[in-house]
Amino acid sequence: MGDDPDEAIRSALGETAAYFDGDRAYVFELDEGRRLSSNTYEFCAPGATSEQERLQGVPFERQARTLGLLEGGASLYLDDTGDVPDFGIRERGVRSLVLVPLHSGGKLSGFLGVDNPRRNVAHIDHLGGLGDSVAAILQRRDSEEQILRDNRVMRDLMNDMPGGFVQQLVSPDGRTVPLFMNEEFCRMSGMSHDECFAYYGTDGFTGVHPDDNDMAKRELEKLIASRETITLRLRLFRGDGSYVPMQVFYRVTDDRDGNLLLSGYYTDLTDQLAVEERAMAEHDELTGLFNRTKLAHMKTDAYRDLASCGVLFFDVNHLKTVNDSEGHDQGDVLLRLVADGIASIADERVHGYRYGGDEFLVVACDGAEGELAGLVERWTARMRELADERQVAATAAVGSAWSEAPFTLNDLIRRADRAMYADKQRGKRDEG
Repeated sequence: MGDDPDEAIRSALGETAAYFDGDRAYVFELDEGRRLSSNTYEFCAPGATSEQERLQGVPFERQARTLGLLEGGASLYLDDTGDVPDFGIRERGVRSLVLVPLHSGGKLSGFLGVDNPRRNVAHIDHLGGLGDSVAAILQRRDSEEQILRDNRVMRDLMNDMPGGFVQQLVSPDGRTVPLFMNEEFCRMSGMSHDECFAYYGTDGFTGVHPDDNDMAKRELEKLIASRETITLRLRLFRGDGSYVPMQVFYRVTDDRDGNLLLSGYYTDLTDQLAVEERAMAEHDELTGLFNRTKLAHMKTDAYRDLASCGVLFFDVNHLKTVNDSEGHDQGDVLLRLVADGIASIADERVHGYRYGGDEFLVVACDGAEGELAGLVERWTARMRELADERQVAATAAVGSAWSEAPFTLNDLIRRADRAMYADKQRGKRDEG
């Protein structure tokens, strides 16, 4: 981060803004004697507007809510700034906010903030050390001896930041040479710190999966040209010979000597991808509703102990005719329309399924029998809205069945199917 304390703080703000994917990261320092605060340091992400110039000499009274929250001493995440009217936060487009208190002599001396953080807000508890380090640099910014120590502390804090972090030098020939790797990146890579540096020592792309390498280098070229931030999914080498799926958040900056630095924040996607794969296996690809695989799981799990259960059975009208005359793409439009109507009535207790080609189920858990008619009414109303929005209409025959325990879901489905068939026959007679 260099020996200059101002550079150290600005660098820390840049890394912090990137870590949270925020619009701005900044420091406010408090002047207790004059009861004023000023925005003394600021980092703006690409596209964000600087606010530093107009946030000078702000009276404490205009920050009363913010300062009151920070007096507690803990880092805060405000997911809705509507309750914080201080100095026009909402008017400046700040919808959410991370705040880290800075202390000197046991008193609040300022704060570090991040506007509109979009990621990693669950990790704000780890920022106390960063706040302490920034406060220390502010207190001793005129001491060269302390500056060097504070820079080492700041580097240690980046080393301890949750998730992998690697900073690399971008050479003129396009290679990236690692300058710093934190311990978490090495752990995710299944190597010691020395092994990681030895493996990546001359080329930071050495560990990228061969099938991802060209894409990663193309994206780096775009990143250098645009200076925007990018997020990639890459597979990186592990010490045991396997590859780890990672989500990487990259940004490029210049140091004071004009060198290009590539900062990367790495998250192991192994668990997330497993969850996504399970979710895909339990959802219908066309409609997004649950599928029969999910229904089978629920039959032997959540649905076993219900006090009551209701089932709606939907069968899309005229689907075969539309498929034969207008093609399956148009038939898929009808299926998605009916499914979207079902999705609109689903919640934690009411679940929608695609049961077969043109058949859908709704399972209502622990509700009264009269609830089923209300669900059908809500679905019908939503179908009318969708028809107006998309300029295409779809209808379905609907049957229902309900029972208190004991019951079997298969029996309820059969009863609802028979009721649906009767509804479809009535519809045919009415059309005839």
